[in-house]
Amino acid sequence: MAVLKHFPGLEVCIRVAEVAAKEHALPADADGAPPPGMKFHVVKEGQPIPYLISYIEAHPGKRFDLHIKRLPFFQHHGHHIAARVQIDGMLLGLAHDDTVEEDNKRTTWRNTVNSWLAYDSSKGGYQVCRFHFATLGVTEANGPVEGAGGTENLVDSLGLLRISFYHMKNGGGKVDAKIGPPAAPSVNTVSETDLKGTALDSHASWDMQPCKRQGGFKSHIDKYVDQKERPFAVFDFRYRSMDGLIKEGVVPPPTLDEQVQGLTDADARRLAREYLLMKVAGGPTPRGIKREREEPEVKPLSDSDFMTRYKARRCKSGRIQVDLTDD
Repeated sequence: MAVLKHFPGLEVCIRVAEVAAKEHALPADADGAPPPGMKFHVVKEGQPIPYLISYIEAHPGKRFDLHIKRLPFFQHHGHHIAARVQIDGMLLGLAHDDTVEEDNKRTTWRNTVNSWLAYDSSKGGYQVCRFHFATLGVTEANGPVEGAGGTENLVDSLGLLRISFYHMKNGGGKVDAKIGPPAAPSVNTVSETDLKGTALDSHASWDMQPCKRQGGFKSHIDKYVDQKERPFAVFDFRYRSMDGLIKEGVVPPPTLDEQVQGLTDADARRLAREYLLMKVAGGPTPRGIKREREEPEVKPLSDSDFMTRYKARRCKSGRIQVDLTDD
């Protein structure tokens, strides 16, 4: 759960496959400043920059939700607040807090964003486009790019879930919502040069399902407290695969014990089988294992090994002369 200390009562959480994603802080040497050009609606002078960035792990094929919660004690600077979600650069409509009662009492507001609505006459009408993570294809430098969009500012928009909050006025009602046609993900494949050295390896995609409800969709009239329509707080979540998180220095590489603990039963059986086959076949010693050099067998010495034969002869003087030279 992501929170900004100077905005108590405002919480954001990303759930992957209905489980809250673990949030990782930026690497120590990373710049946590807002993107260039991002401006904020500052109510109090001297307040800290209302921007927070975290990393989460993306799982290809798994659905994700963005959960927003505003608690009753949150301090408002308008009639209510609204949140806008951005998925890989694609902006969704404002989600308005509609829990404000006539006596200005406020209950907890919860909102979940997990899809967007489209209209496709060829498929029978309204379609719900449900979000999920997908693997981003990477080609060689200057290779072809697949997708509906261009490659400008890819690193800034892809692999990013953004939630921006705004102080709103009472709009005085709702209007008929404008539902557009379905769209494909902006980019499916990028080139290595576009990555600019990052470990970007995932993007958001969606599958379409028929909407049970047909027609009658309404949306709030958007009236901002700030005339420049700037957010008062922004939460950014960069998502990568676990390998990507490790490459960017967000998560340390797993230790040997963690790798062993992470083995599946199938992996453990496969490794054990390979080791036994190598042992039975007398194959090469696994790399990284050193054996001591085998010394020749040492045999105990017998008495005969200590016996030495000498030549001796008697001189005319009667003395014995011993010849120590070898034959």
